[in-house]
Amino acid sequence: MYATVLYWTEGELPLIERCLRSLDAQEAPGTDLRILVIDNGSGVTPGLPGRAELVRLPCNRGFTGGHNVGMRAALEDAADFVFLINSDVVLEPSCVARLLQVAHDDASVGILGPLILSATATGQIESNGLTFNTRTGRHRQIDRGLAPTGLSQTPHAVDAVSGAALFARRSVLERVGFLDDALYLYFEDVDLCLRARGAGFQVVVVPGARASHVGGGSTAPAWTGTTFYSVRNHLVVAARNAPRGWSWLLQALVISYHFAFLLRNQERRTWTHLGALVRGSLAAWTSRMGPQGSFARSH
Repeated sequence: MYATVLYWTEGELPLIERCLRSLDAQEAPGTDLRILVIDNGSGVTPGLPGRAELVRLPCNRGFTGGHNVGMRAALEDAADFVFLINSDVVLEPSCVARLLQVAHDDASVGILGPLILSATATGQIESNGLTFNTRTGRHRQIDRGLAPTGLSQTPHAVDAVSGAALFARRSVLERVGFLDDALYLYFEDVDLCLRARGAGFQVVVVPGARASHVGGGSTAPAWTGTTFYSVRNHLVVAARNAPRGWSWLLQALVISYHFAFLLRNQERRTWTHLGALVRGSLAAWTSRMGPQGSFARSH
């Protein structure tokens, strides 16, 4: 199996080196774990463990384009599984082994994710999987903000898992394709998981497999591109999965969710973020996909 780790700024080096150490320490006997480190245009080199290989890209291709390079290389080398990992994620030592066990036990499980704990809000869950309502476009991180104490360790089906740590079976990628490059950044994880579910695969979270996530460790805290791509891609993914005749009401709901979020968030309660919301909406409606103008980089 392959793990692909993506980074794009020099400031991520302390994070990615912690991430790589946690990967190199995985306790998964009998597993040939290879690590592809994708430099998404930064030109800087992190300290690499012995089984890691560095792949340099000449420019930033976004979260989707960078990880797709890694996935293609993994499948070309006959990998059975590919694990996409953010540079600001640290895995617990048994994480890979527990994910592999569930995947080997049930061939219908196509995409898996660990329980993700917040590295900044110590002792709190960041994601136990995601729900996505195709009628309202509402998405939610399951159990966010709760303590993991007493949490059931039984793997459970979800609509999607967080792209911070997404473990995919080869047959899923061969059937439904890779991350959608047109999305560039944000909602690519939900889109891939919904496509996998549509093809008959299960998407599950394995709570016994755990990872911690800094969150925002690879993007600036109040970058307006976060609003632009989140709004645009949320609208696009919601429209792709909407029931017939439901699209316009659903899109109005999606915009209202993001507007309410900006009002609640002091860092993003600004005219520039409101402008990014409007531009993201227009981009979705006029099919302007991929990186856009001043939002072409993810930091």
